[in-house]
Amino acid sequence: MKVRADVLIAFASDRGVRRIENQDDVLIYEPADDDAFLARGRMLALADGMGGTVAGAEASRVALRSLLASWLDAPLDMLQDGDSLKVRLRDAFAAAQRALDDAAMDNHRLDGMGTTLTAIVHRGARVIGVHVGDSRALVINEDGARWLTTLHTTALDSSRLTRALIARASGGVDLEPAEPELFDTELESGDRLLVMSDGLWRAIPEAEGLAIIHSCPPREAVAELVGRARAIDGSDNASIVVLEYRGDGAGTSEEVVESAVNERVLRLTAGRVPGRIGAAWPWALFALGLVLLAVASWLWWR
Repeated sequence: MKVRADVLIAFASDRGVRRIENQDDVLIYEPADDDAFLARGRMLALADGMGGTVAGAEASRVALRSLLASWLDAPLDMLQDGDSLKVRLRDAFAAAQRALDDAAMDNHRLDGMGTTLTAIVHRGARVIGVHVGDSRALVINEDGARWLTTLHTTALDSSRLTRALIARASGGVDLEPAEPELFDTELESGDRLLVMSDGLWRAIPEAEGLAIIHSCPPREAVAELVGRARAIDGSDNASIVVLEYRGDGAGTSEEVVESAVNERVLRLTAGRVPGRIGAAWPWALFALGLVLLAVASWLWWR
């Protein structure tokens, strides 16, 4: 998909070392029609599913599909100002909630599934977003980082918000629908808008992440960040979307493709379980073998 020349967009997503499936999902949408684009803007969204292998992956996909379908159902004349954009974005979030509820009721294997959801509409210089869960959105420029979202990770939130769009938990226990957080900001030329799952931002120290974003073009930056998340931790799926706002539309439209994780990082982490325990167990077995050998030798010579 090509995006208009006012932005550069790049994204990357990695399963990690320990997970058997990538439960993160990314949405990037831009209308081809100019009138529709002026009214709707473009949409970026990231969902981090949970609830078991099948349920988690399906949750993120269902949420993003339903979110976009509801957004596209809105008549263009109902998207004239920022307030109407917020209303329609909140409606799209509610549609994603209902879709997850329906999916869980129709298929018992999906019972208890959930997902975080961070969705952004970018129109002109304006960014309007809806968020629930522990993914993060921020704007980075020469002045530093400006966080757009808060983390829903307290003990209270863990059952209702970080599990996000669940309307039905395992065993048929109903949960209150998650109340999304709305945010609204303006971009300036050169600003970079980031949305990332917790598997990425928890793994990489903030200073290192900011340095990578500042030093690389978007496509190289997302690949480097996802690769670093795998190398440092790798215990969770890691995903990121970066939008660089060029403002005046200088340059040409570019194709949005998923950036590949740095191959050198993949080779270094292949076959390795992340964490100190995973890295140390071969040496522990070796030491145990030496002890057993010494005991056997002592018994032999007695």
